[in-house]
Amino acid sequence: MAQTMTSPNGQRTANGRFAPGNRARLKHGRRSQRAAAELFREHAQPLREREAEILRDLGGEAGASAVRRELVTRFVQASAIADSLAANIVIGGVSTAKGRTRAATTTFLAVLDRIQRLAQTIGLERRAKPTAGIREWADRALREQAAE
Repeated sequence: MAQTMTSPNGQRTANGRFAPGNRARLKHGRRSQRAAAELFREHAQPLREREAEILRDLGGEAGASAVRRELVTRFVQASAIADSLAANIVIGGVSTAKGRTRAATTTFLAVLDRIQRLAQTIGLERRAKPTAGIREWADRALREQAAE
């Protein structure tokens, strides 16, 4: 196994070659799967929160099947893609200089269609979280009173 030499960035082996996993030529990491977890950490938390919010609307994570949870994850991911494409369209416009529709616009519309289909599959209405019946509630209240 090659030793890493004491280079300023610590990413070269003793013979001067790049060590596995180096990031010396990484400019922004936008397309790097290895760097995504580090570079886009600030984007991941709002997506997790959105996913949890949707699952709460569906009656909680425990009440949703594995397939429904997967659909919610895909819905949130598609929403993030749509947000990115929308930002691109705001910067670059809807059409090219020659008047043709930009690829980002076409992709954005396809992603919106996918979001709508996922939303219909998941369910657009809020569902009540399953609660205990009146008998269970009364029994628990009596137990709590007896414990005091």
